[in-house]
Amino acid sequence: MFDWLNTSRGTASRSEEVGLTSAFGQATSRLSSVSRLSRSSDESNAYPHRLLKHFNLSPGSADSEEHAKHIVQLLGAHEEEREKEDDQAQDLHKEKVSLEEDSYGLLIMRILYWSDGTDSAVFWTRHGIDYEGSCRSQPWLALVHANIVFILTVVTQLWVTWMLYRNSKNLMQHWETFPDRHNQMTINQAATEVSQMVASGNLDPQLLAECQKTWSIRDNAVFVFILILWTAKMVPEFKMAKKSVRELLAIDSRNGKEPMLASDGCTVLRISHCLRAFLILSIPTVRLVVAICLFVAGCDFICSQEQTGSVVLKGMCMWFVTDIDTIFLKAFASEGAQRKLQSLRLMVAKEKNIFINMTPRLWDHGLGGLIYLMFVVLCVGYQTGILGYACEVPGLDHTKAQLFNFRVTCNHYCSQVASPDSPPRCGAMPL
Repeated sequence: MFDWLNTSRGTASRSEEVGLTSAFGQATSRLSSVSRLSRSSDESNAYPHRLLKHFNLSPGSADSEEHAKHIVQLLGAHEEEREKEDDQAQDLHKEKVSLEEDSYGLLIMRILYWSDGTDSAVFWTRHGIDYEGSCRSQPWLALVHANIVFILTVVTQLWVTWMLYRNSKNLMQHWETFPDRHNQMTINQAATEVSQMVASGNLDPQLLAECQKTWSIRDNAVFVFILILWTAKMVPEFKMAKKSVRELLAIDSRNGKEPMLASDGCTVLRISHCLRAFLILSIPTVRLVVAICLFVAGCDFICSQEQTGSVVLKGMCMWFVTDIDTIFLKAFASEGAQRKLQSLRLMVAKEKNIFINMTPRLWDHGLGGLIYLMFVVLCVGYQTGILGYACEVPGLDHTKAQLFNFRVTCNHYCSQVASPDSPPRCGAMPL
């Protein structure tokens, strides 16, 4: 069966390698069962030796090892080409996806069922196919209920967001008016002066008083880590909004008398252009706007805190705001409505691989995670002025970045002048 491989034995000359490659191309179908062996991560180390045995090669010669490794390389190239072909064929395949189990998903479900009415049931009955869904139109009450829960969710999230933003603005007011109290000296200029006075310890009393306000937070790294956690918490919210938009765009368009629902009554096959536009503008867009507002207000709220405990506790308490949509669904929707939402599926085209011409599966092999991580790093870097080192760069010289730099500088100053041999001039050292 493997006589073609015996011709490649001997010296590893260039002509023999070419012949082996050509023979491999002719025997691709025979290697399909072998190539599947390489997909097991637990046995990847023993894969070349299994090939030796499979092809009746002698494990004692260097030529056999070389040929086996060469075969592995060819199989890997073949697998890569197959992945590219699979990605290129994704446009022809559909997949069923579920809606998010929250108040946003509930409204989408109610609108879809209400807009379909009994059209799908009539279509499948006319064609002699049993329709497993409801043969009655969805009552107005269901649509009204979903809208009430949706509006209550959005209003609550926006109200909490506004309260966080207003509270942070009140706390930041002291620092935003800093130049007015110090002869138009910016916070960055004050930080520079504080840094220059570390050796002498003769800091201006007014600046010393400002430093004392920041001395209650001994380690400013707490801002960095809580901002990382908050940004990481908000990333899934942005991803869910993007996912909803993509799925609504990936559903086939409905023309004429084509049914919206499949014969099972719970799979959406197609929707009209008007319904698609309405759903995208009214639900995922609103979700994205709420998420952006909440993210910005949360960052401001964290950066405005003046106690270490407040930074940690209030940062963690904000997490519940992102779960309000899920909380309201479980609280204000019946078990039957929740089960119906869980069973609803959208028939959508698979998402395209944007790296198909580079390395297949590159996004799933770590690139996607690195991009999300880079997004978090950039957001935190912007909030802190790249940890205070770039707070004088235009665009990064906002109040929060300048305040972070001032806190770090004052912390260094107070730790130097508050020695055991002299009374601490920055107040009591925080625990």
